[in-house]
Amino acid sequence: MKYLDHYSLIQAYLSGQLSEREKAEFNAWLEASDSNRKLYHSVSRIWDASSSDRIQTPSFSAGRAYARHMAILESYPAPQEIKKGRIIGLKTFLRASAAVFIMALAAIIVFQWSDSGQKYAADDTEKIALTDGSDVWMSQGTELEFKSEGKERKANLTGKAYFDIEKDPTRPFVIEAGNTLVTVLGTKFIVDTRAGTVYVREGKVRVETGKASVILTANQKVSINDQSLSAVSTDNFDHADMWFNEDLIFNNSPFDKVINDIEKAFGIKIQLPSGRDWTKCTFTSGSLKNNRIEDIMTTLKVTYDLEYTQKDSHNYKISRVKCR
Repeated sequence: MKYLDHYSLIQAYLSGQLSEREKAEFNAWLEASDSNRKLYHSVSRIWDASSSDRIQTPSFSAGRAYARHMAILESYPAPQEIKKGRIIGLKTFLRASAAVFIMALAAIIVFQWSDSGQKYAADDTEKIALTDGSDVWMSQGTELEFKSEGKERKANLTGKAYFDIEKDPTRPFVIEAGNTLVTVLGTKFIVDTRAGTVYVREGKVRVETGKASVILTANQKVSINDQSLSAVSTDNFDHADMWFNEDLIFNNSPFDKVINDIEKAFGIKIQLPSGRDWTKCTFTSGSLKNNRIEDIMTTLKVTYDLEYTQKDSHNYKISRVKCR
């Protein structure tokens, strides 16, 4: 099954178009691999966001995206697994929902299909899930193009990004960053084309230019200048100046920063009461990374005697915060 068929199948499930038998087949597909589940969760987040009030990014053309969406849709038949029954009307349904779906897509991150793969452009700090199961944190202004085909996983990066690569020994992950190639199997690291650096947190990474090559392991860093590599330096990665809070660890952090980090980690929107100075309203905790958003909201509720409402799966509104 082609990737677009997977995409259409997920939309059919989310729209309630599947029969009970088709739902069972969908659930079997979902449980078949981590990459299937990653893809489902990515599309589900975008789908849910279609009902939000987010503002369209200035650099996004909804008209062009809609036209491209429909052109791609018309060029592929409905998935073979779900041609019978109500799914025959899938294209009609997608035409009706395409405009609002694409507007939601733009609100999360500027994203498009191209002949060479997927393209992402971050107007703010963004976390994206690639189709191979890898996660990427992109800093503001970063652009990433990704292609997964056969035994190849290739990315082209401009800007600064933190990669958490899904391990696959049969398919190395190769990043082209200007004149530099970064090759990995499964690891965590930063590539910064602006500063010309590669910094490894876990695993092993090979950095290559036209003139040199080096292997980096955990807590090692190298700089690139005119296709030459500096001497490898060693420093605790935890001391790195990170532009996001991956582990959701807080140390006397102002409440609005806590909320901002939670929003980015979970891809949600939390509305705070306006006109408040949050600098003296602080929060300290160990890592909340492996907690569900429901658990984190409960923790905040107990800590701050919080009152909030949940509009939908991606939108919360906090109406009361009592700082101690």
